[in-house]
Amino acid sequence: MAFIEGRQLMDGVVIANEVRNEAKKKKMESFLFKVDFEIAYGKVCWEFIDYMLFRLGFNIIWRGCIQECLRSSMISILINGSPTRQFPVGKGIRQGDPLSPFLFLIVAEGLNGLMSTAVEKELYKGVRIGNGATMVSQLQFADDTTFFGEATEDNIKVVKCIMRIFEMASGLKINFGKSQLMGVEVDNDWKDRMACILCCKKGKFPFKYLGVPIGGNHRRGRIMLINSVLSNLPVFMMLIYRIPSGILKSIDKMRRNFLWGGEGEGRKINWVSWERVCKNKEWGGLGVKDIRSFNLALIGKWWGHLASKDEGLWRRVIEGKYSEGKGNWMDWVRDGRGMGSLWWRDVCNLNNRDGENVGWLEDGFRLRIGEGKGVSFWWDKWCGEGCLANIFPRLYLLSTGKDKECYQMGNTQNGTWKWNLSWRRTLFEWEKKAAMKLQGILDNVKITSGCLDKWQWIHSSDGLYSTKMAYVKLTKERAGSKEAKMSKRIWNPMLPSKIAAFNWRVILDRILTKVNLHKRGVIKDME
Repeated sequence: MAFIEGRQLMDGVVIANEVRNEAKKKKMESFLFKVDFEIAYGKVCWEFIDYMLFRLGFNIIWRGCIQECLRSSMISILINGSPTRQFPVGKGIRQGDPLSPFLFLIVAEGLNGLMSTAVEKELYKGVRIGNGATMVSQLQFADDTTFFGEATEDNIKVVKCIMRIFEMASGLKINFGKSQLMGVEVDNDWKDRMACILCCKKGKFPFKYLGVPIGGNHRRGRIMLINSVLSNLPVFMMLIYRIPSGILKSIDKMRRNFLWGGEGEGRKINWVSWERVCKNKEWGGLGVKDIRSFNLALIGKWWGHLASKDEGLWRRVIEGKYSEGKGNWMDWVRDGRGMGSLWWRDVCNLNNRDGENVGWLEDGFRLRIGEGKGVSFWWDKWCGEGCLANIFPRLYLLSTGKDKECYQMGNTQNGTWKWNLSWRRTLFEWEKKAAMKLQGILDNVKITSGCLDKWQWIHSSDGLYSTKMAYVKLTKERAGSKEAKMSKRIWNPMLPSKIAAFNWRVILDRILTKVNLHKRGVIKDME
């Protein structure tokens, strides 16, 4: 699989989910058309690849090298189990060739260009998000293509026309029989008629996009979600959805049964509490991953993406729907806890998921001040351990600049930034001490003209959000110093892991002895 710099695999999933949610919420009549290509690699026209390379600015030497790579392809056919003589092919790109995924992306860019031209010339109308500044018309990831548009017959005909033109130019044939048309806020008669025009199947929600269900309520524990979570790639699902507690319990039950063994469905003795088992080895546990905490840490990546000021389509969709004119992404998150799609509510409520970890995520983000524009002096976390309004509540009440931004709270004198704080009245002695303390904090921070403000995750050395460090943050509070010392003796790298695990149980007195069996009611008579 080839990836394009700056794009995330899950961006498309978020966009598809938010577009469907927006259309449903505002009762916009719209459709989704999920395209299926026939033998994607095998039918690509070489001349079209050369044309796309030319349009993308590749010089003739590069294009010639690519054509040589393509024209050197040779194949043979098995007849009754015996291969024929090799012969050259006239089209297609080779499966397994490291160059092929990148060439396919270039081919797919042609379809993107056709649709963008249709939108630009107002021949096709996509789905508008929020205040209408952002329009989504199509999503592409390799050969996975989905169109979004207003539910009109003209739009459907434009889609079919574009697909036919692309097929004739590129050689990529669309399998309309396997492609699916889904409608939002439209009746079945309209879907039937449009499906006949496209010669495709009618689909329904939820449907899978890049392996993730779109359009369903993942809180209801549907069979699709259960199967997805219990598949080989649960991490993929946990990047988007908060896993329901019922499913978490089922997964943990299976993991406990596997860890402690036992025959059939008989009762197994859980020698050590599951909470201790899920602790890191350094903190007295077995290092088994706590799925709930891992799920929260993975969803937290979206806070990291928002903080990075990624300018991708997914961010424009989120900004169009939820910013409401606020420039600071942290304000979108704080104000979005009870509104929007289920995914967005999960992201916004991540910071106060329960009484145990309140504030764990937001407290980790700090602003590295640059020019100070768009940064609230009193309410943003840019200086000290938190918001200055919370650290110095009395000074905040006395300030004449409660709503001012950082760059408005001082000025440059002789090339040096000077903070200039003003108060509604003369300060009392104890208030002056607080003001001096505040000034001491501010003296370590300077406004730099032309330098952008940047969000940082304080738990990582590079300032970028890290799932690993977030998971450590969520689980570290349960550790004790005595347990940490004990773990260093047990988990010696020279010892086989089986022996180390047994030693761990011995130290905890959780092994198969008469005393322990008697405690658990397995045997009644100690004799």
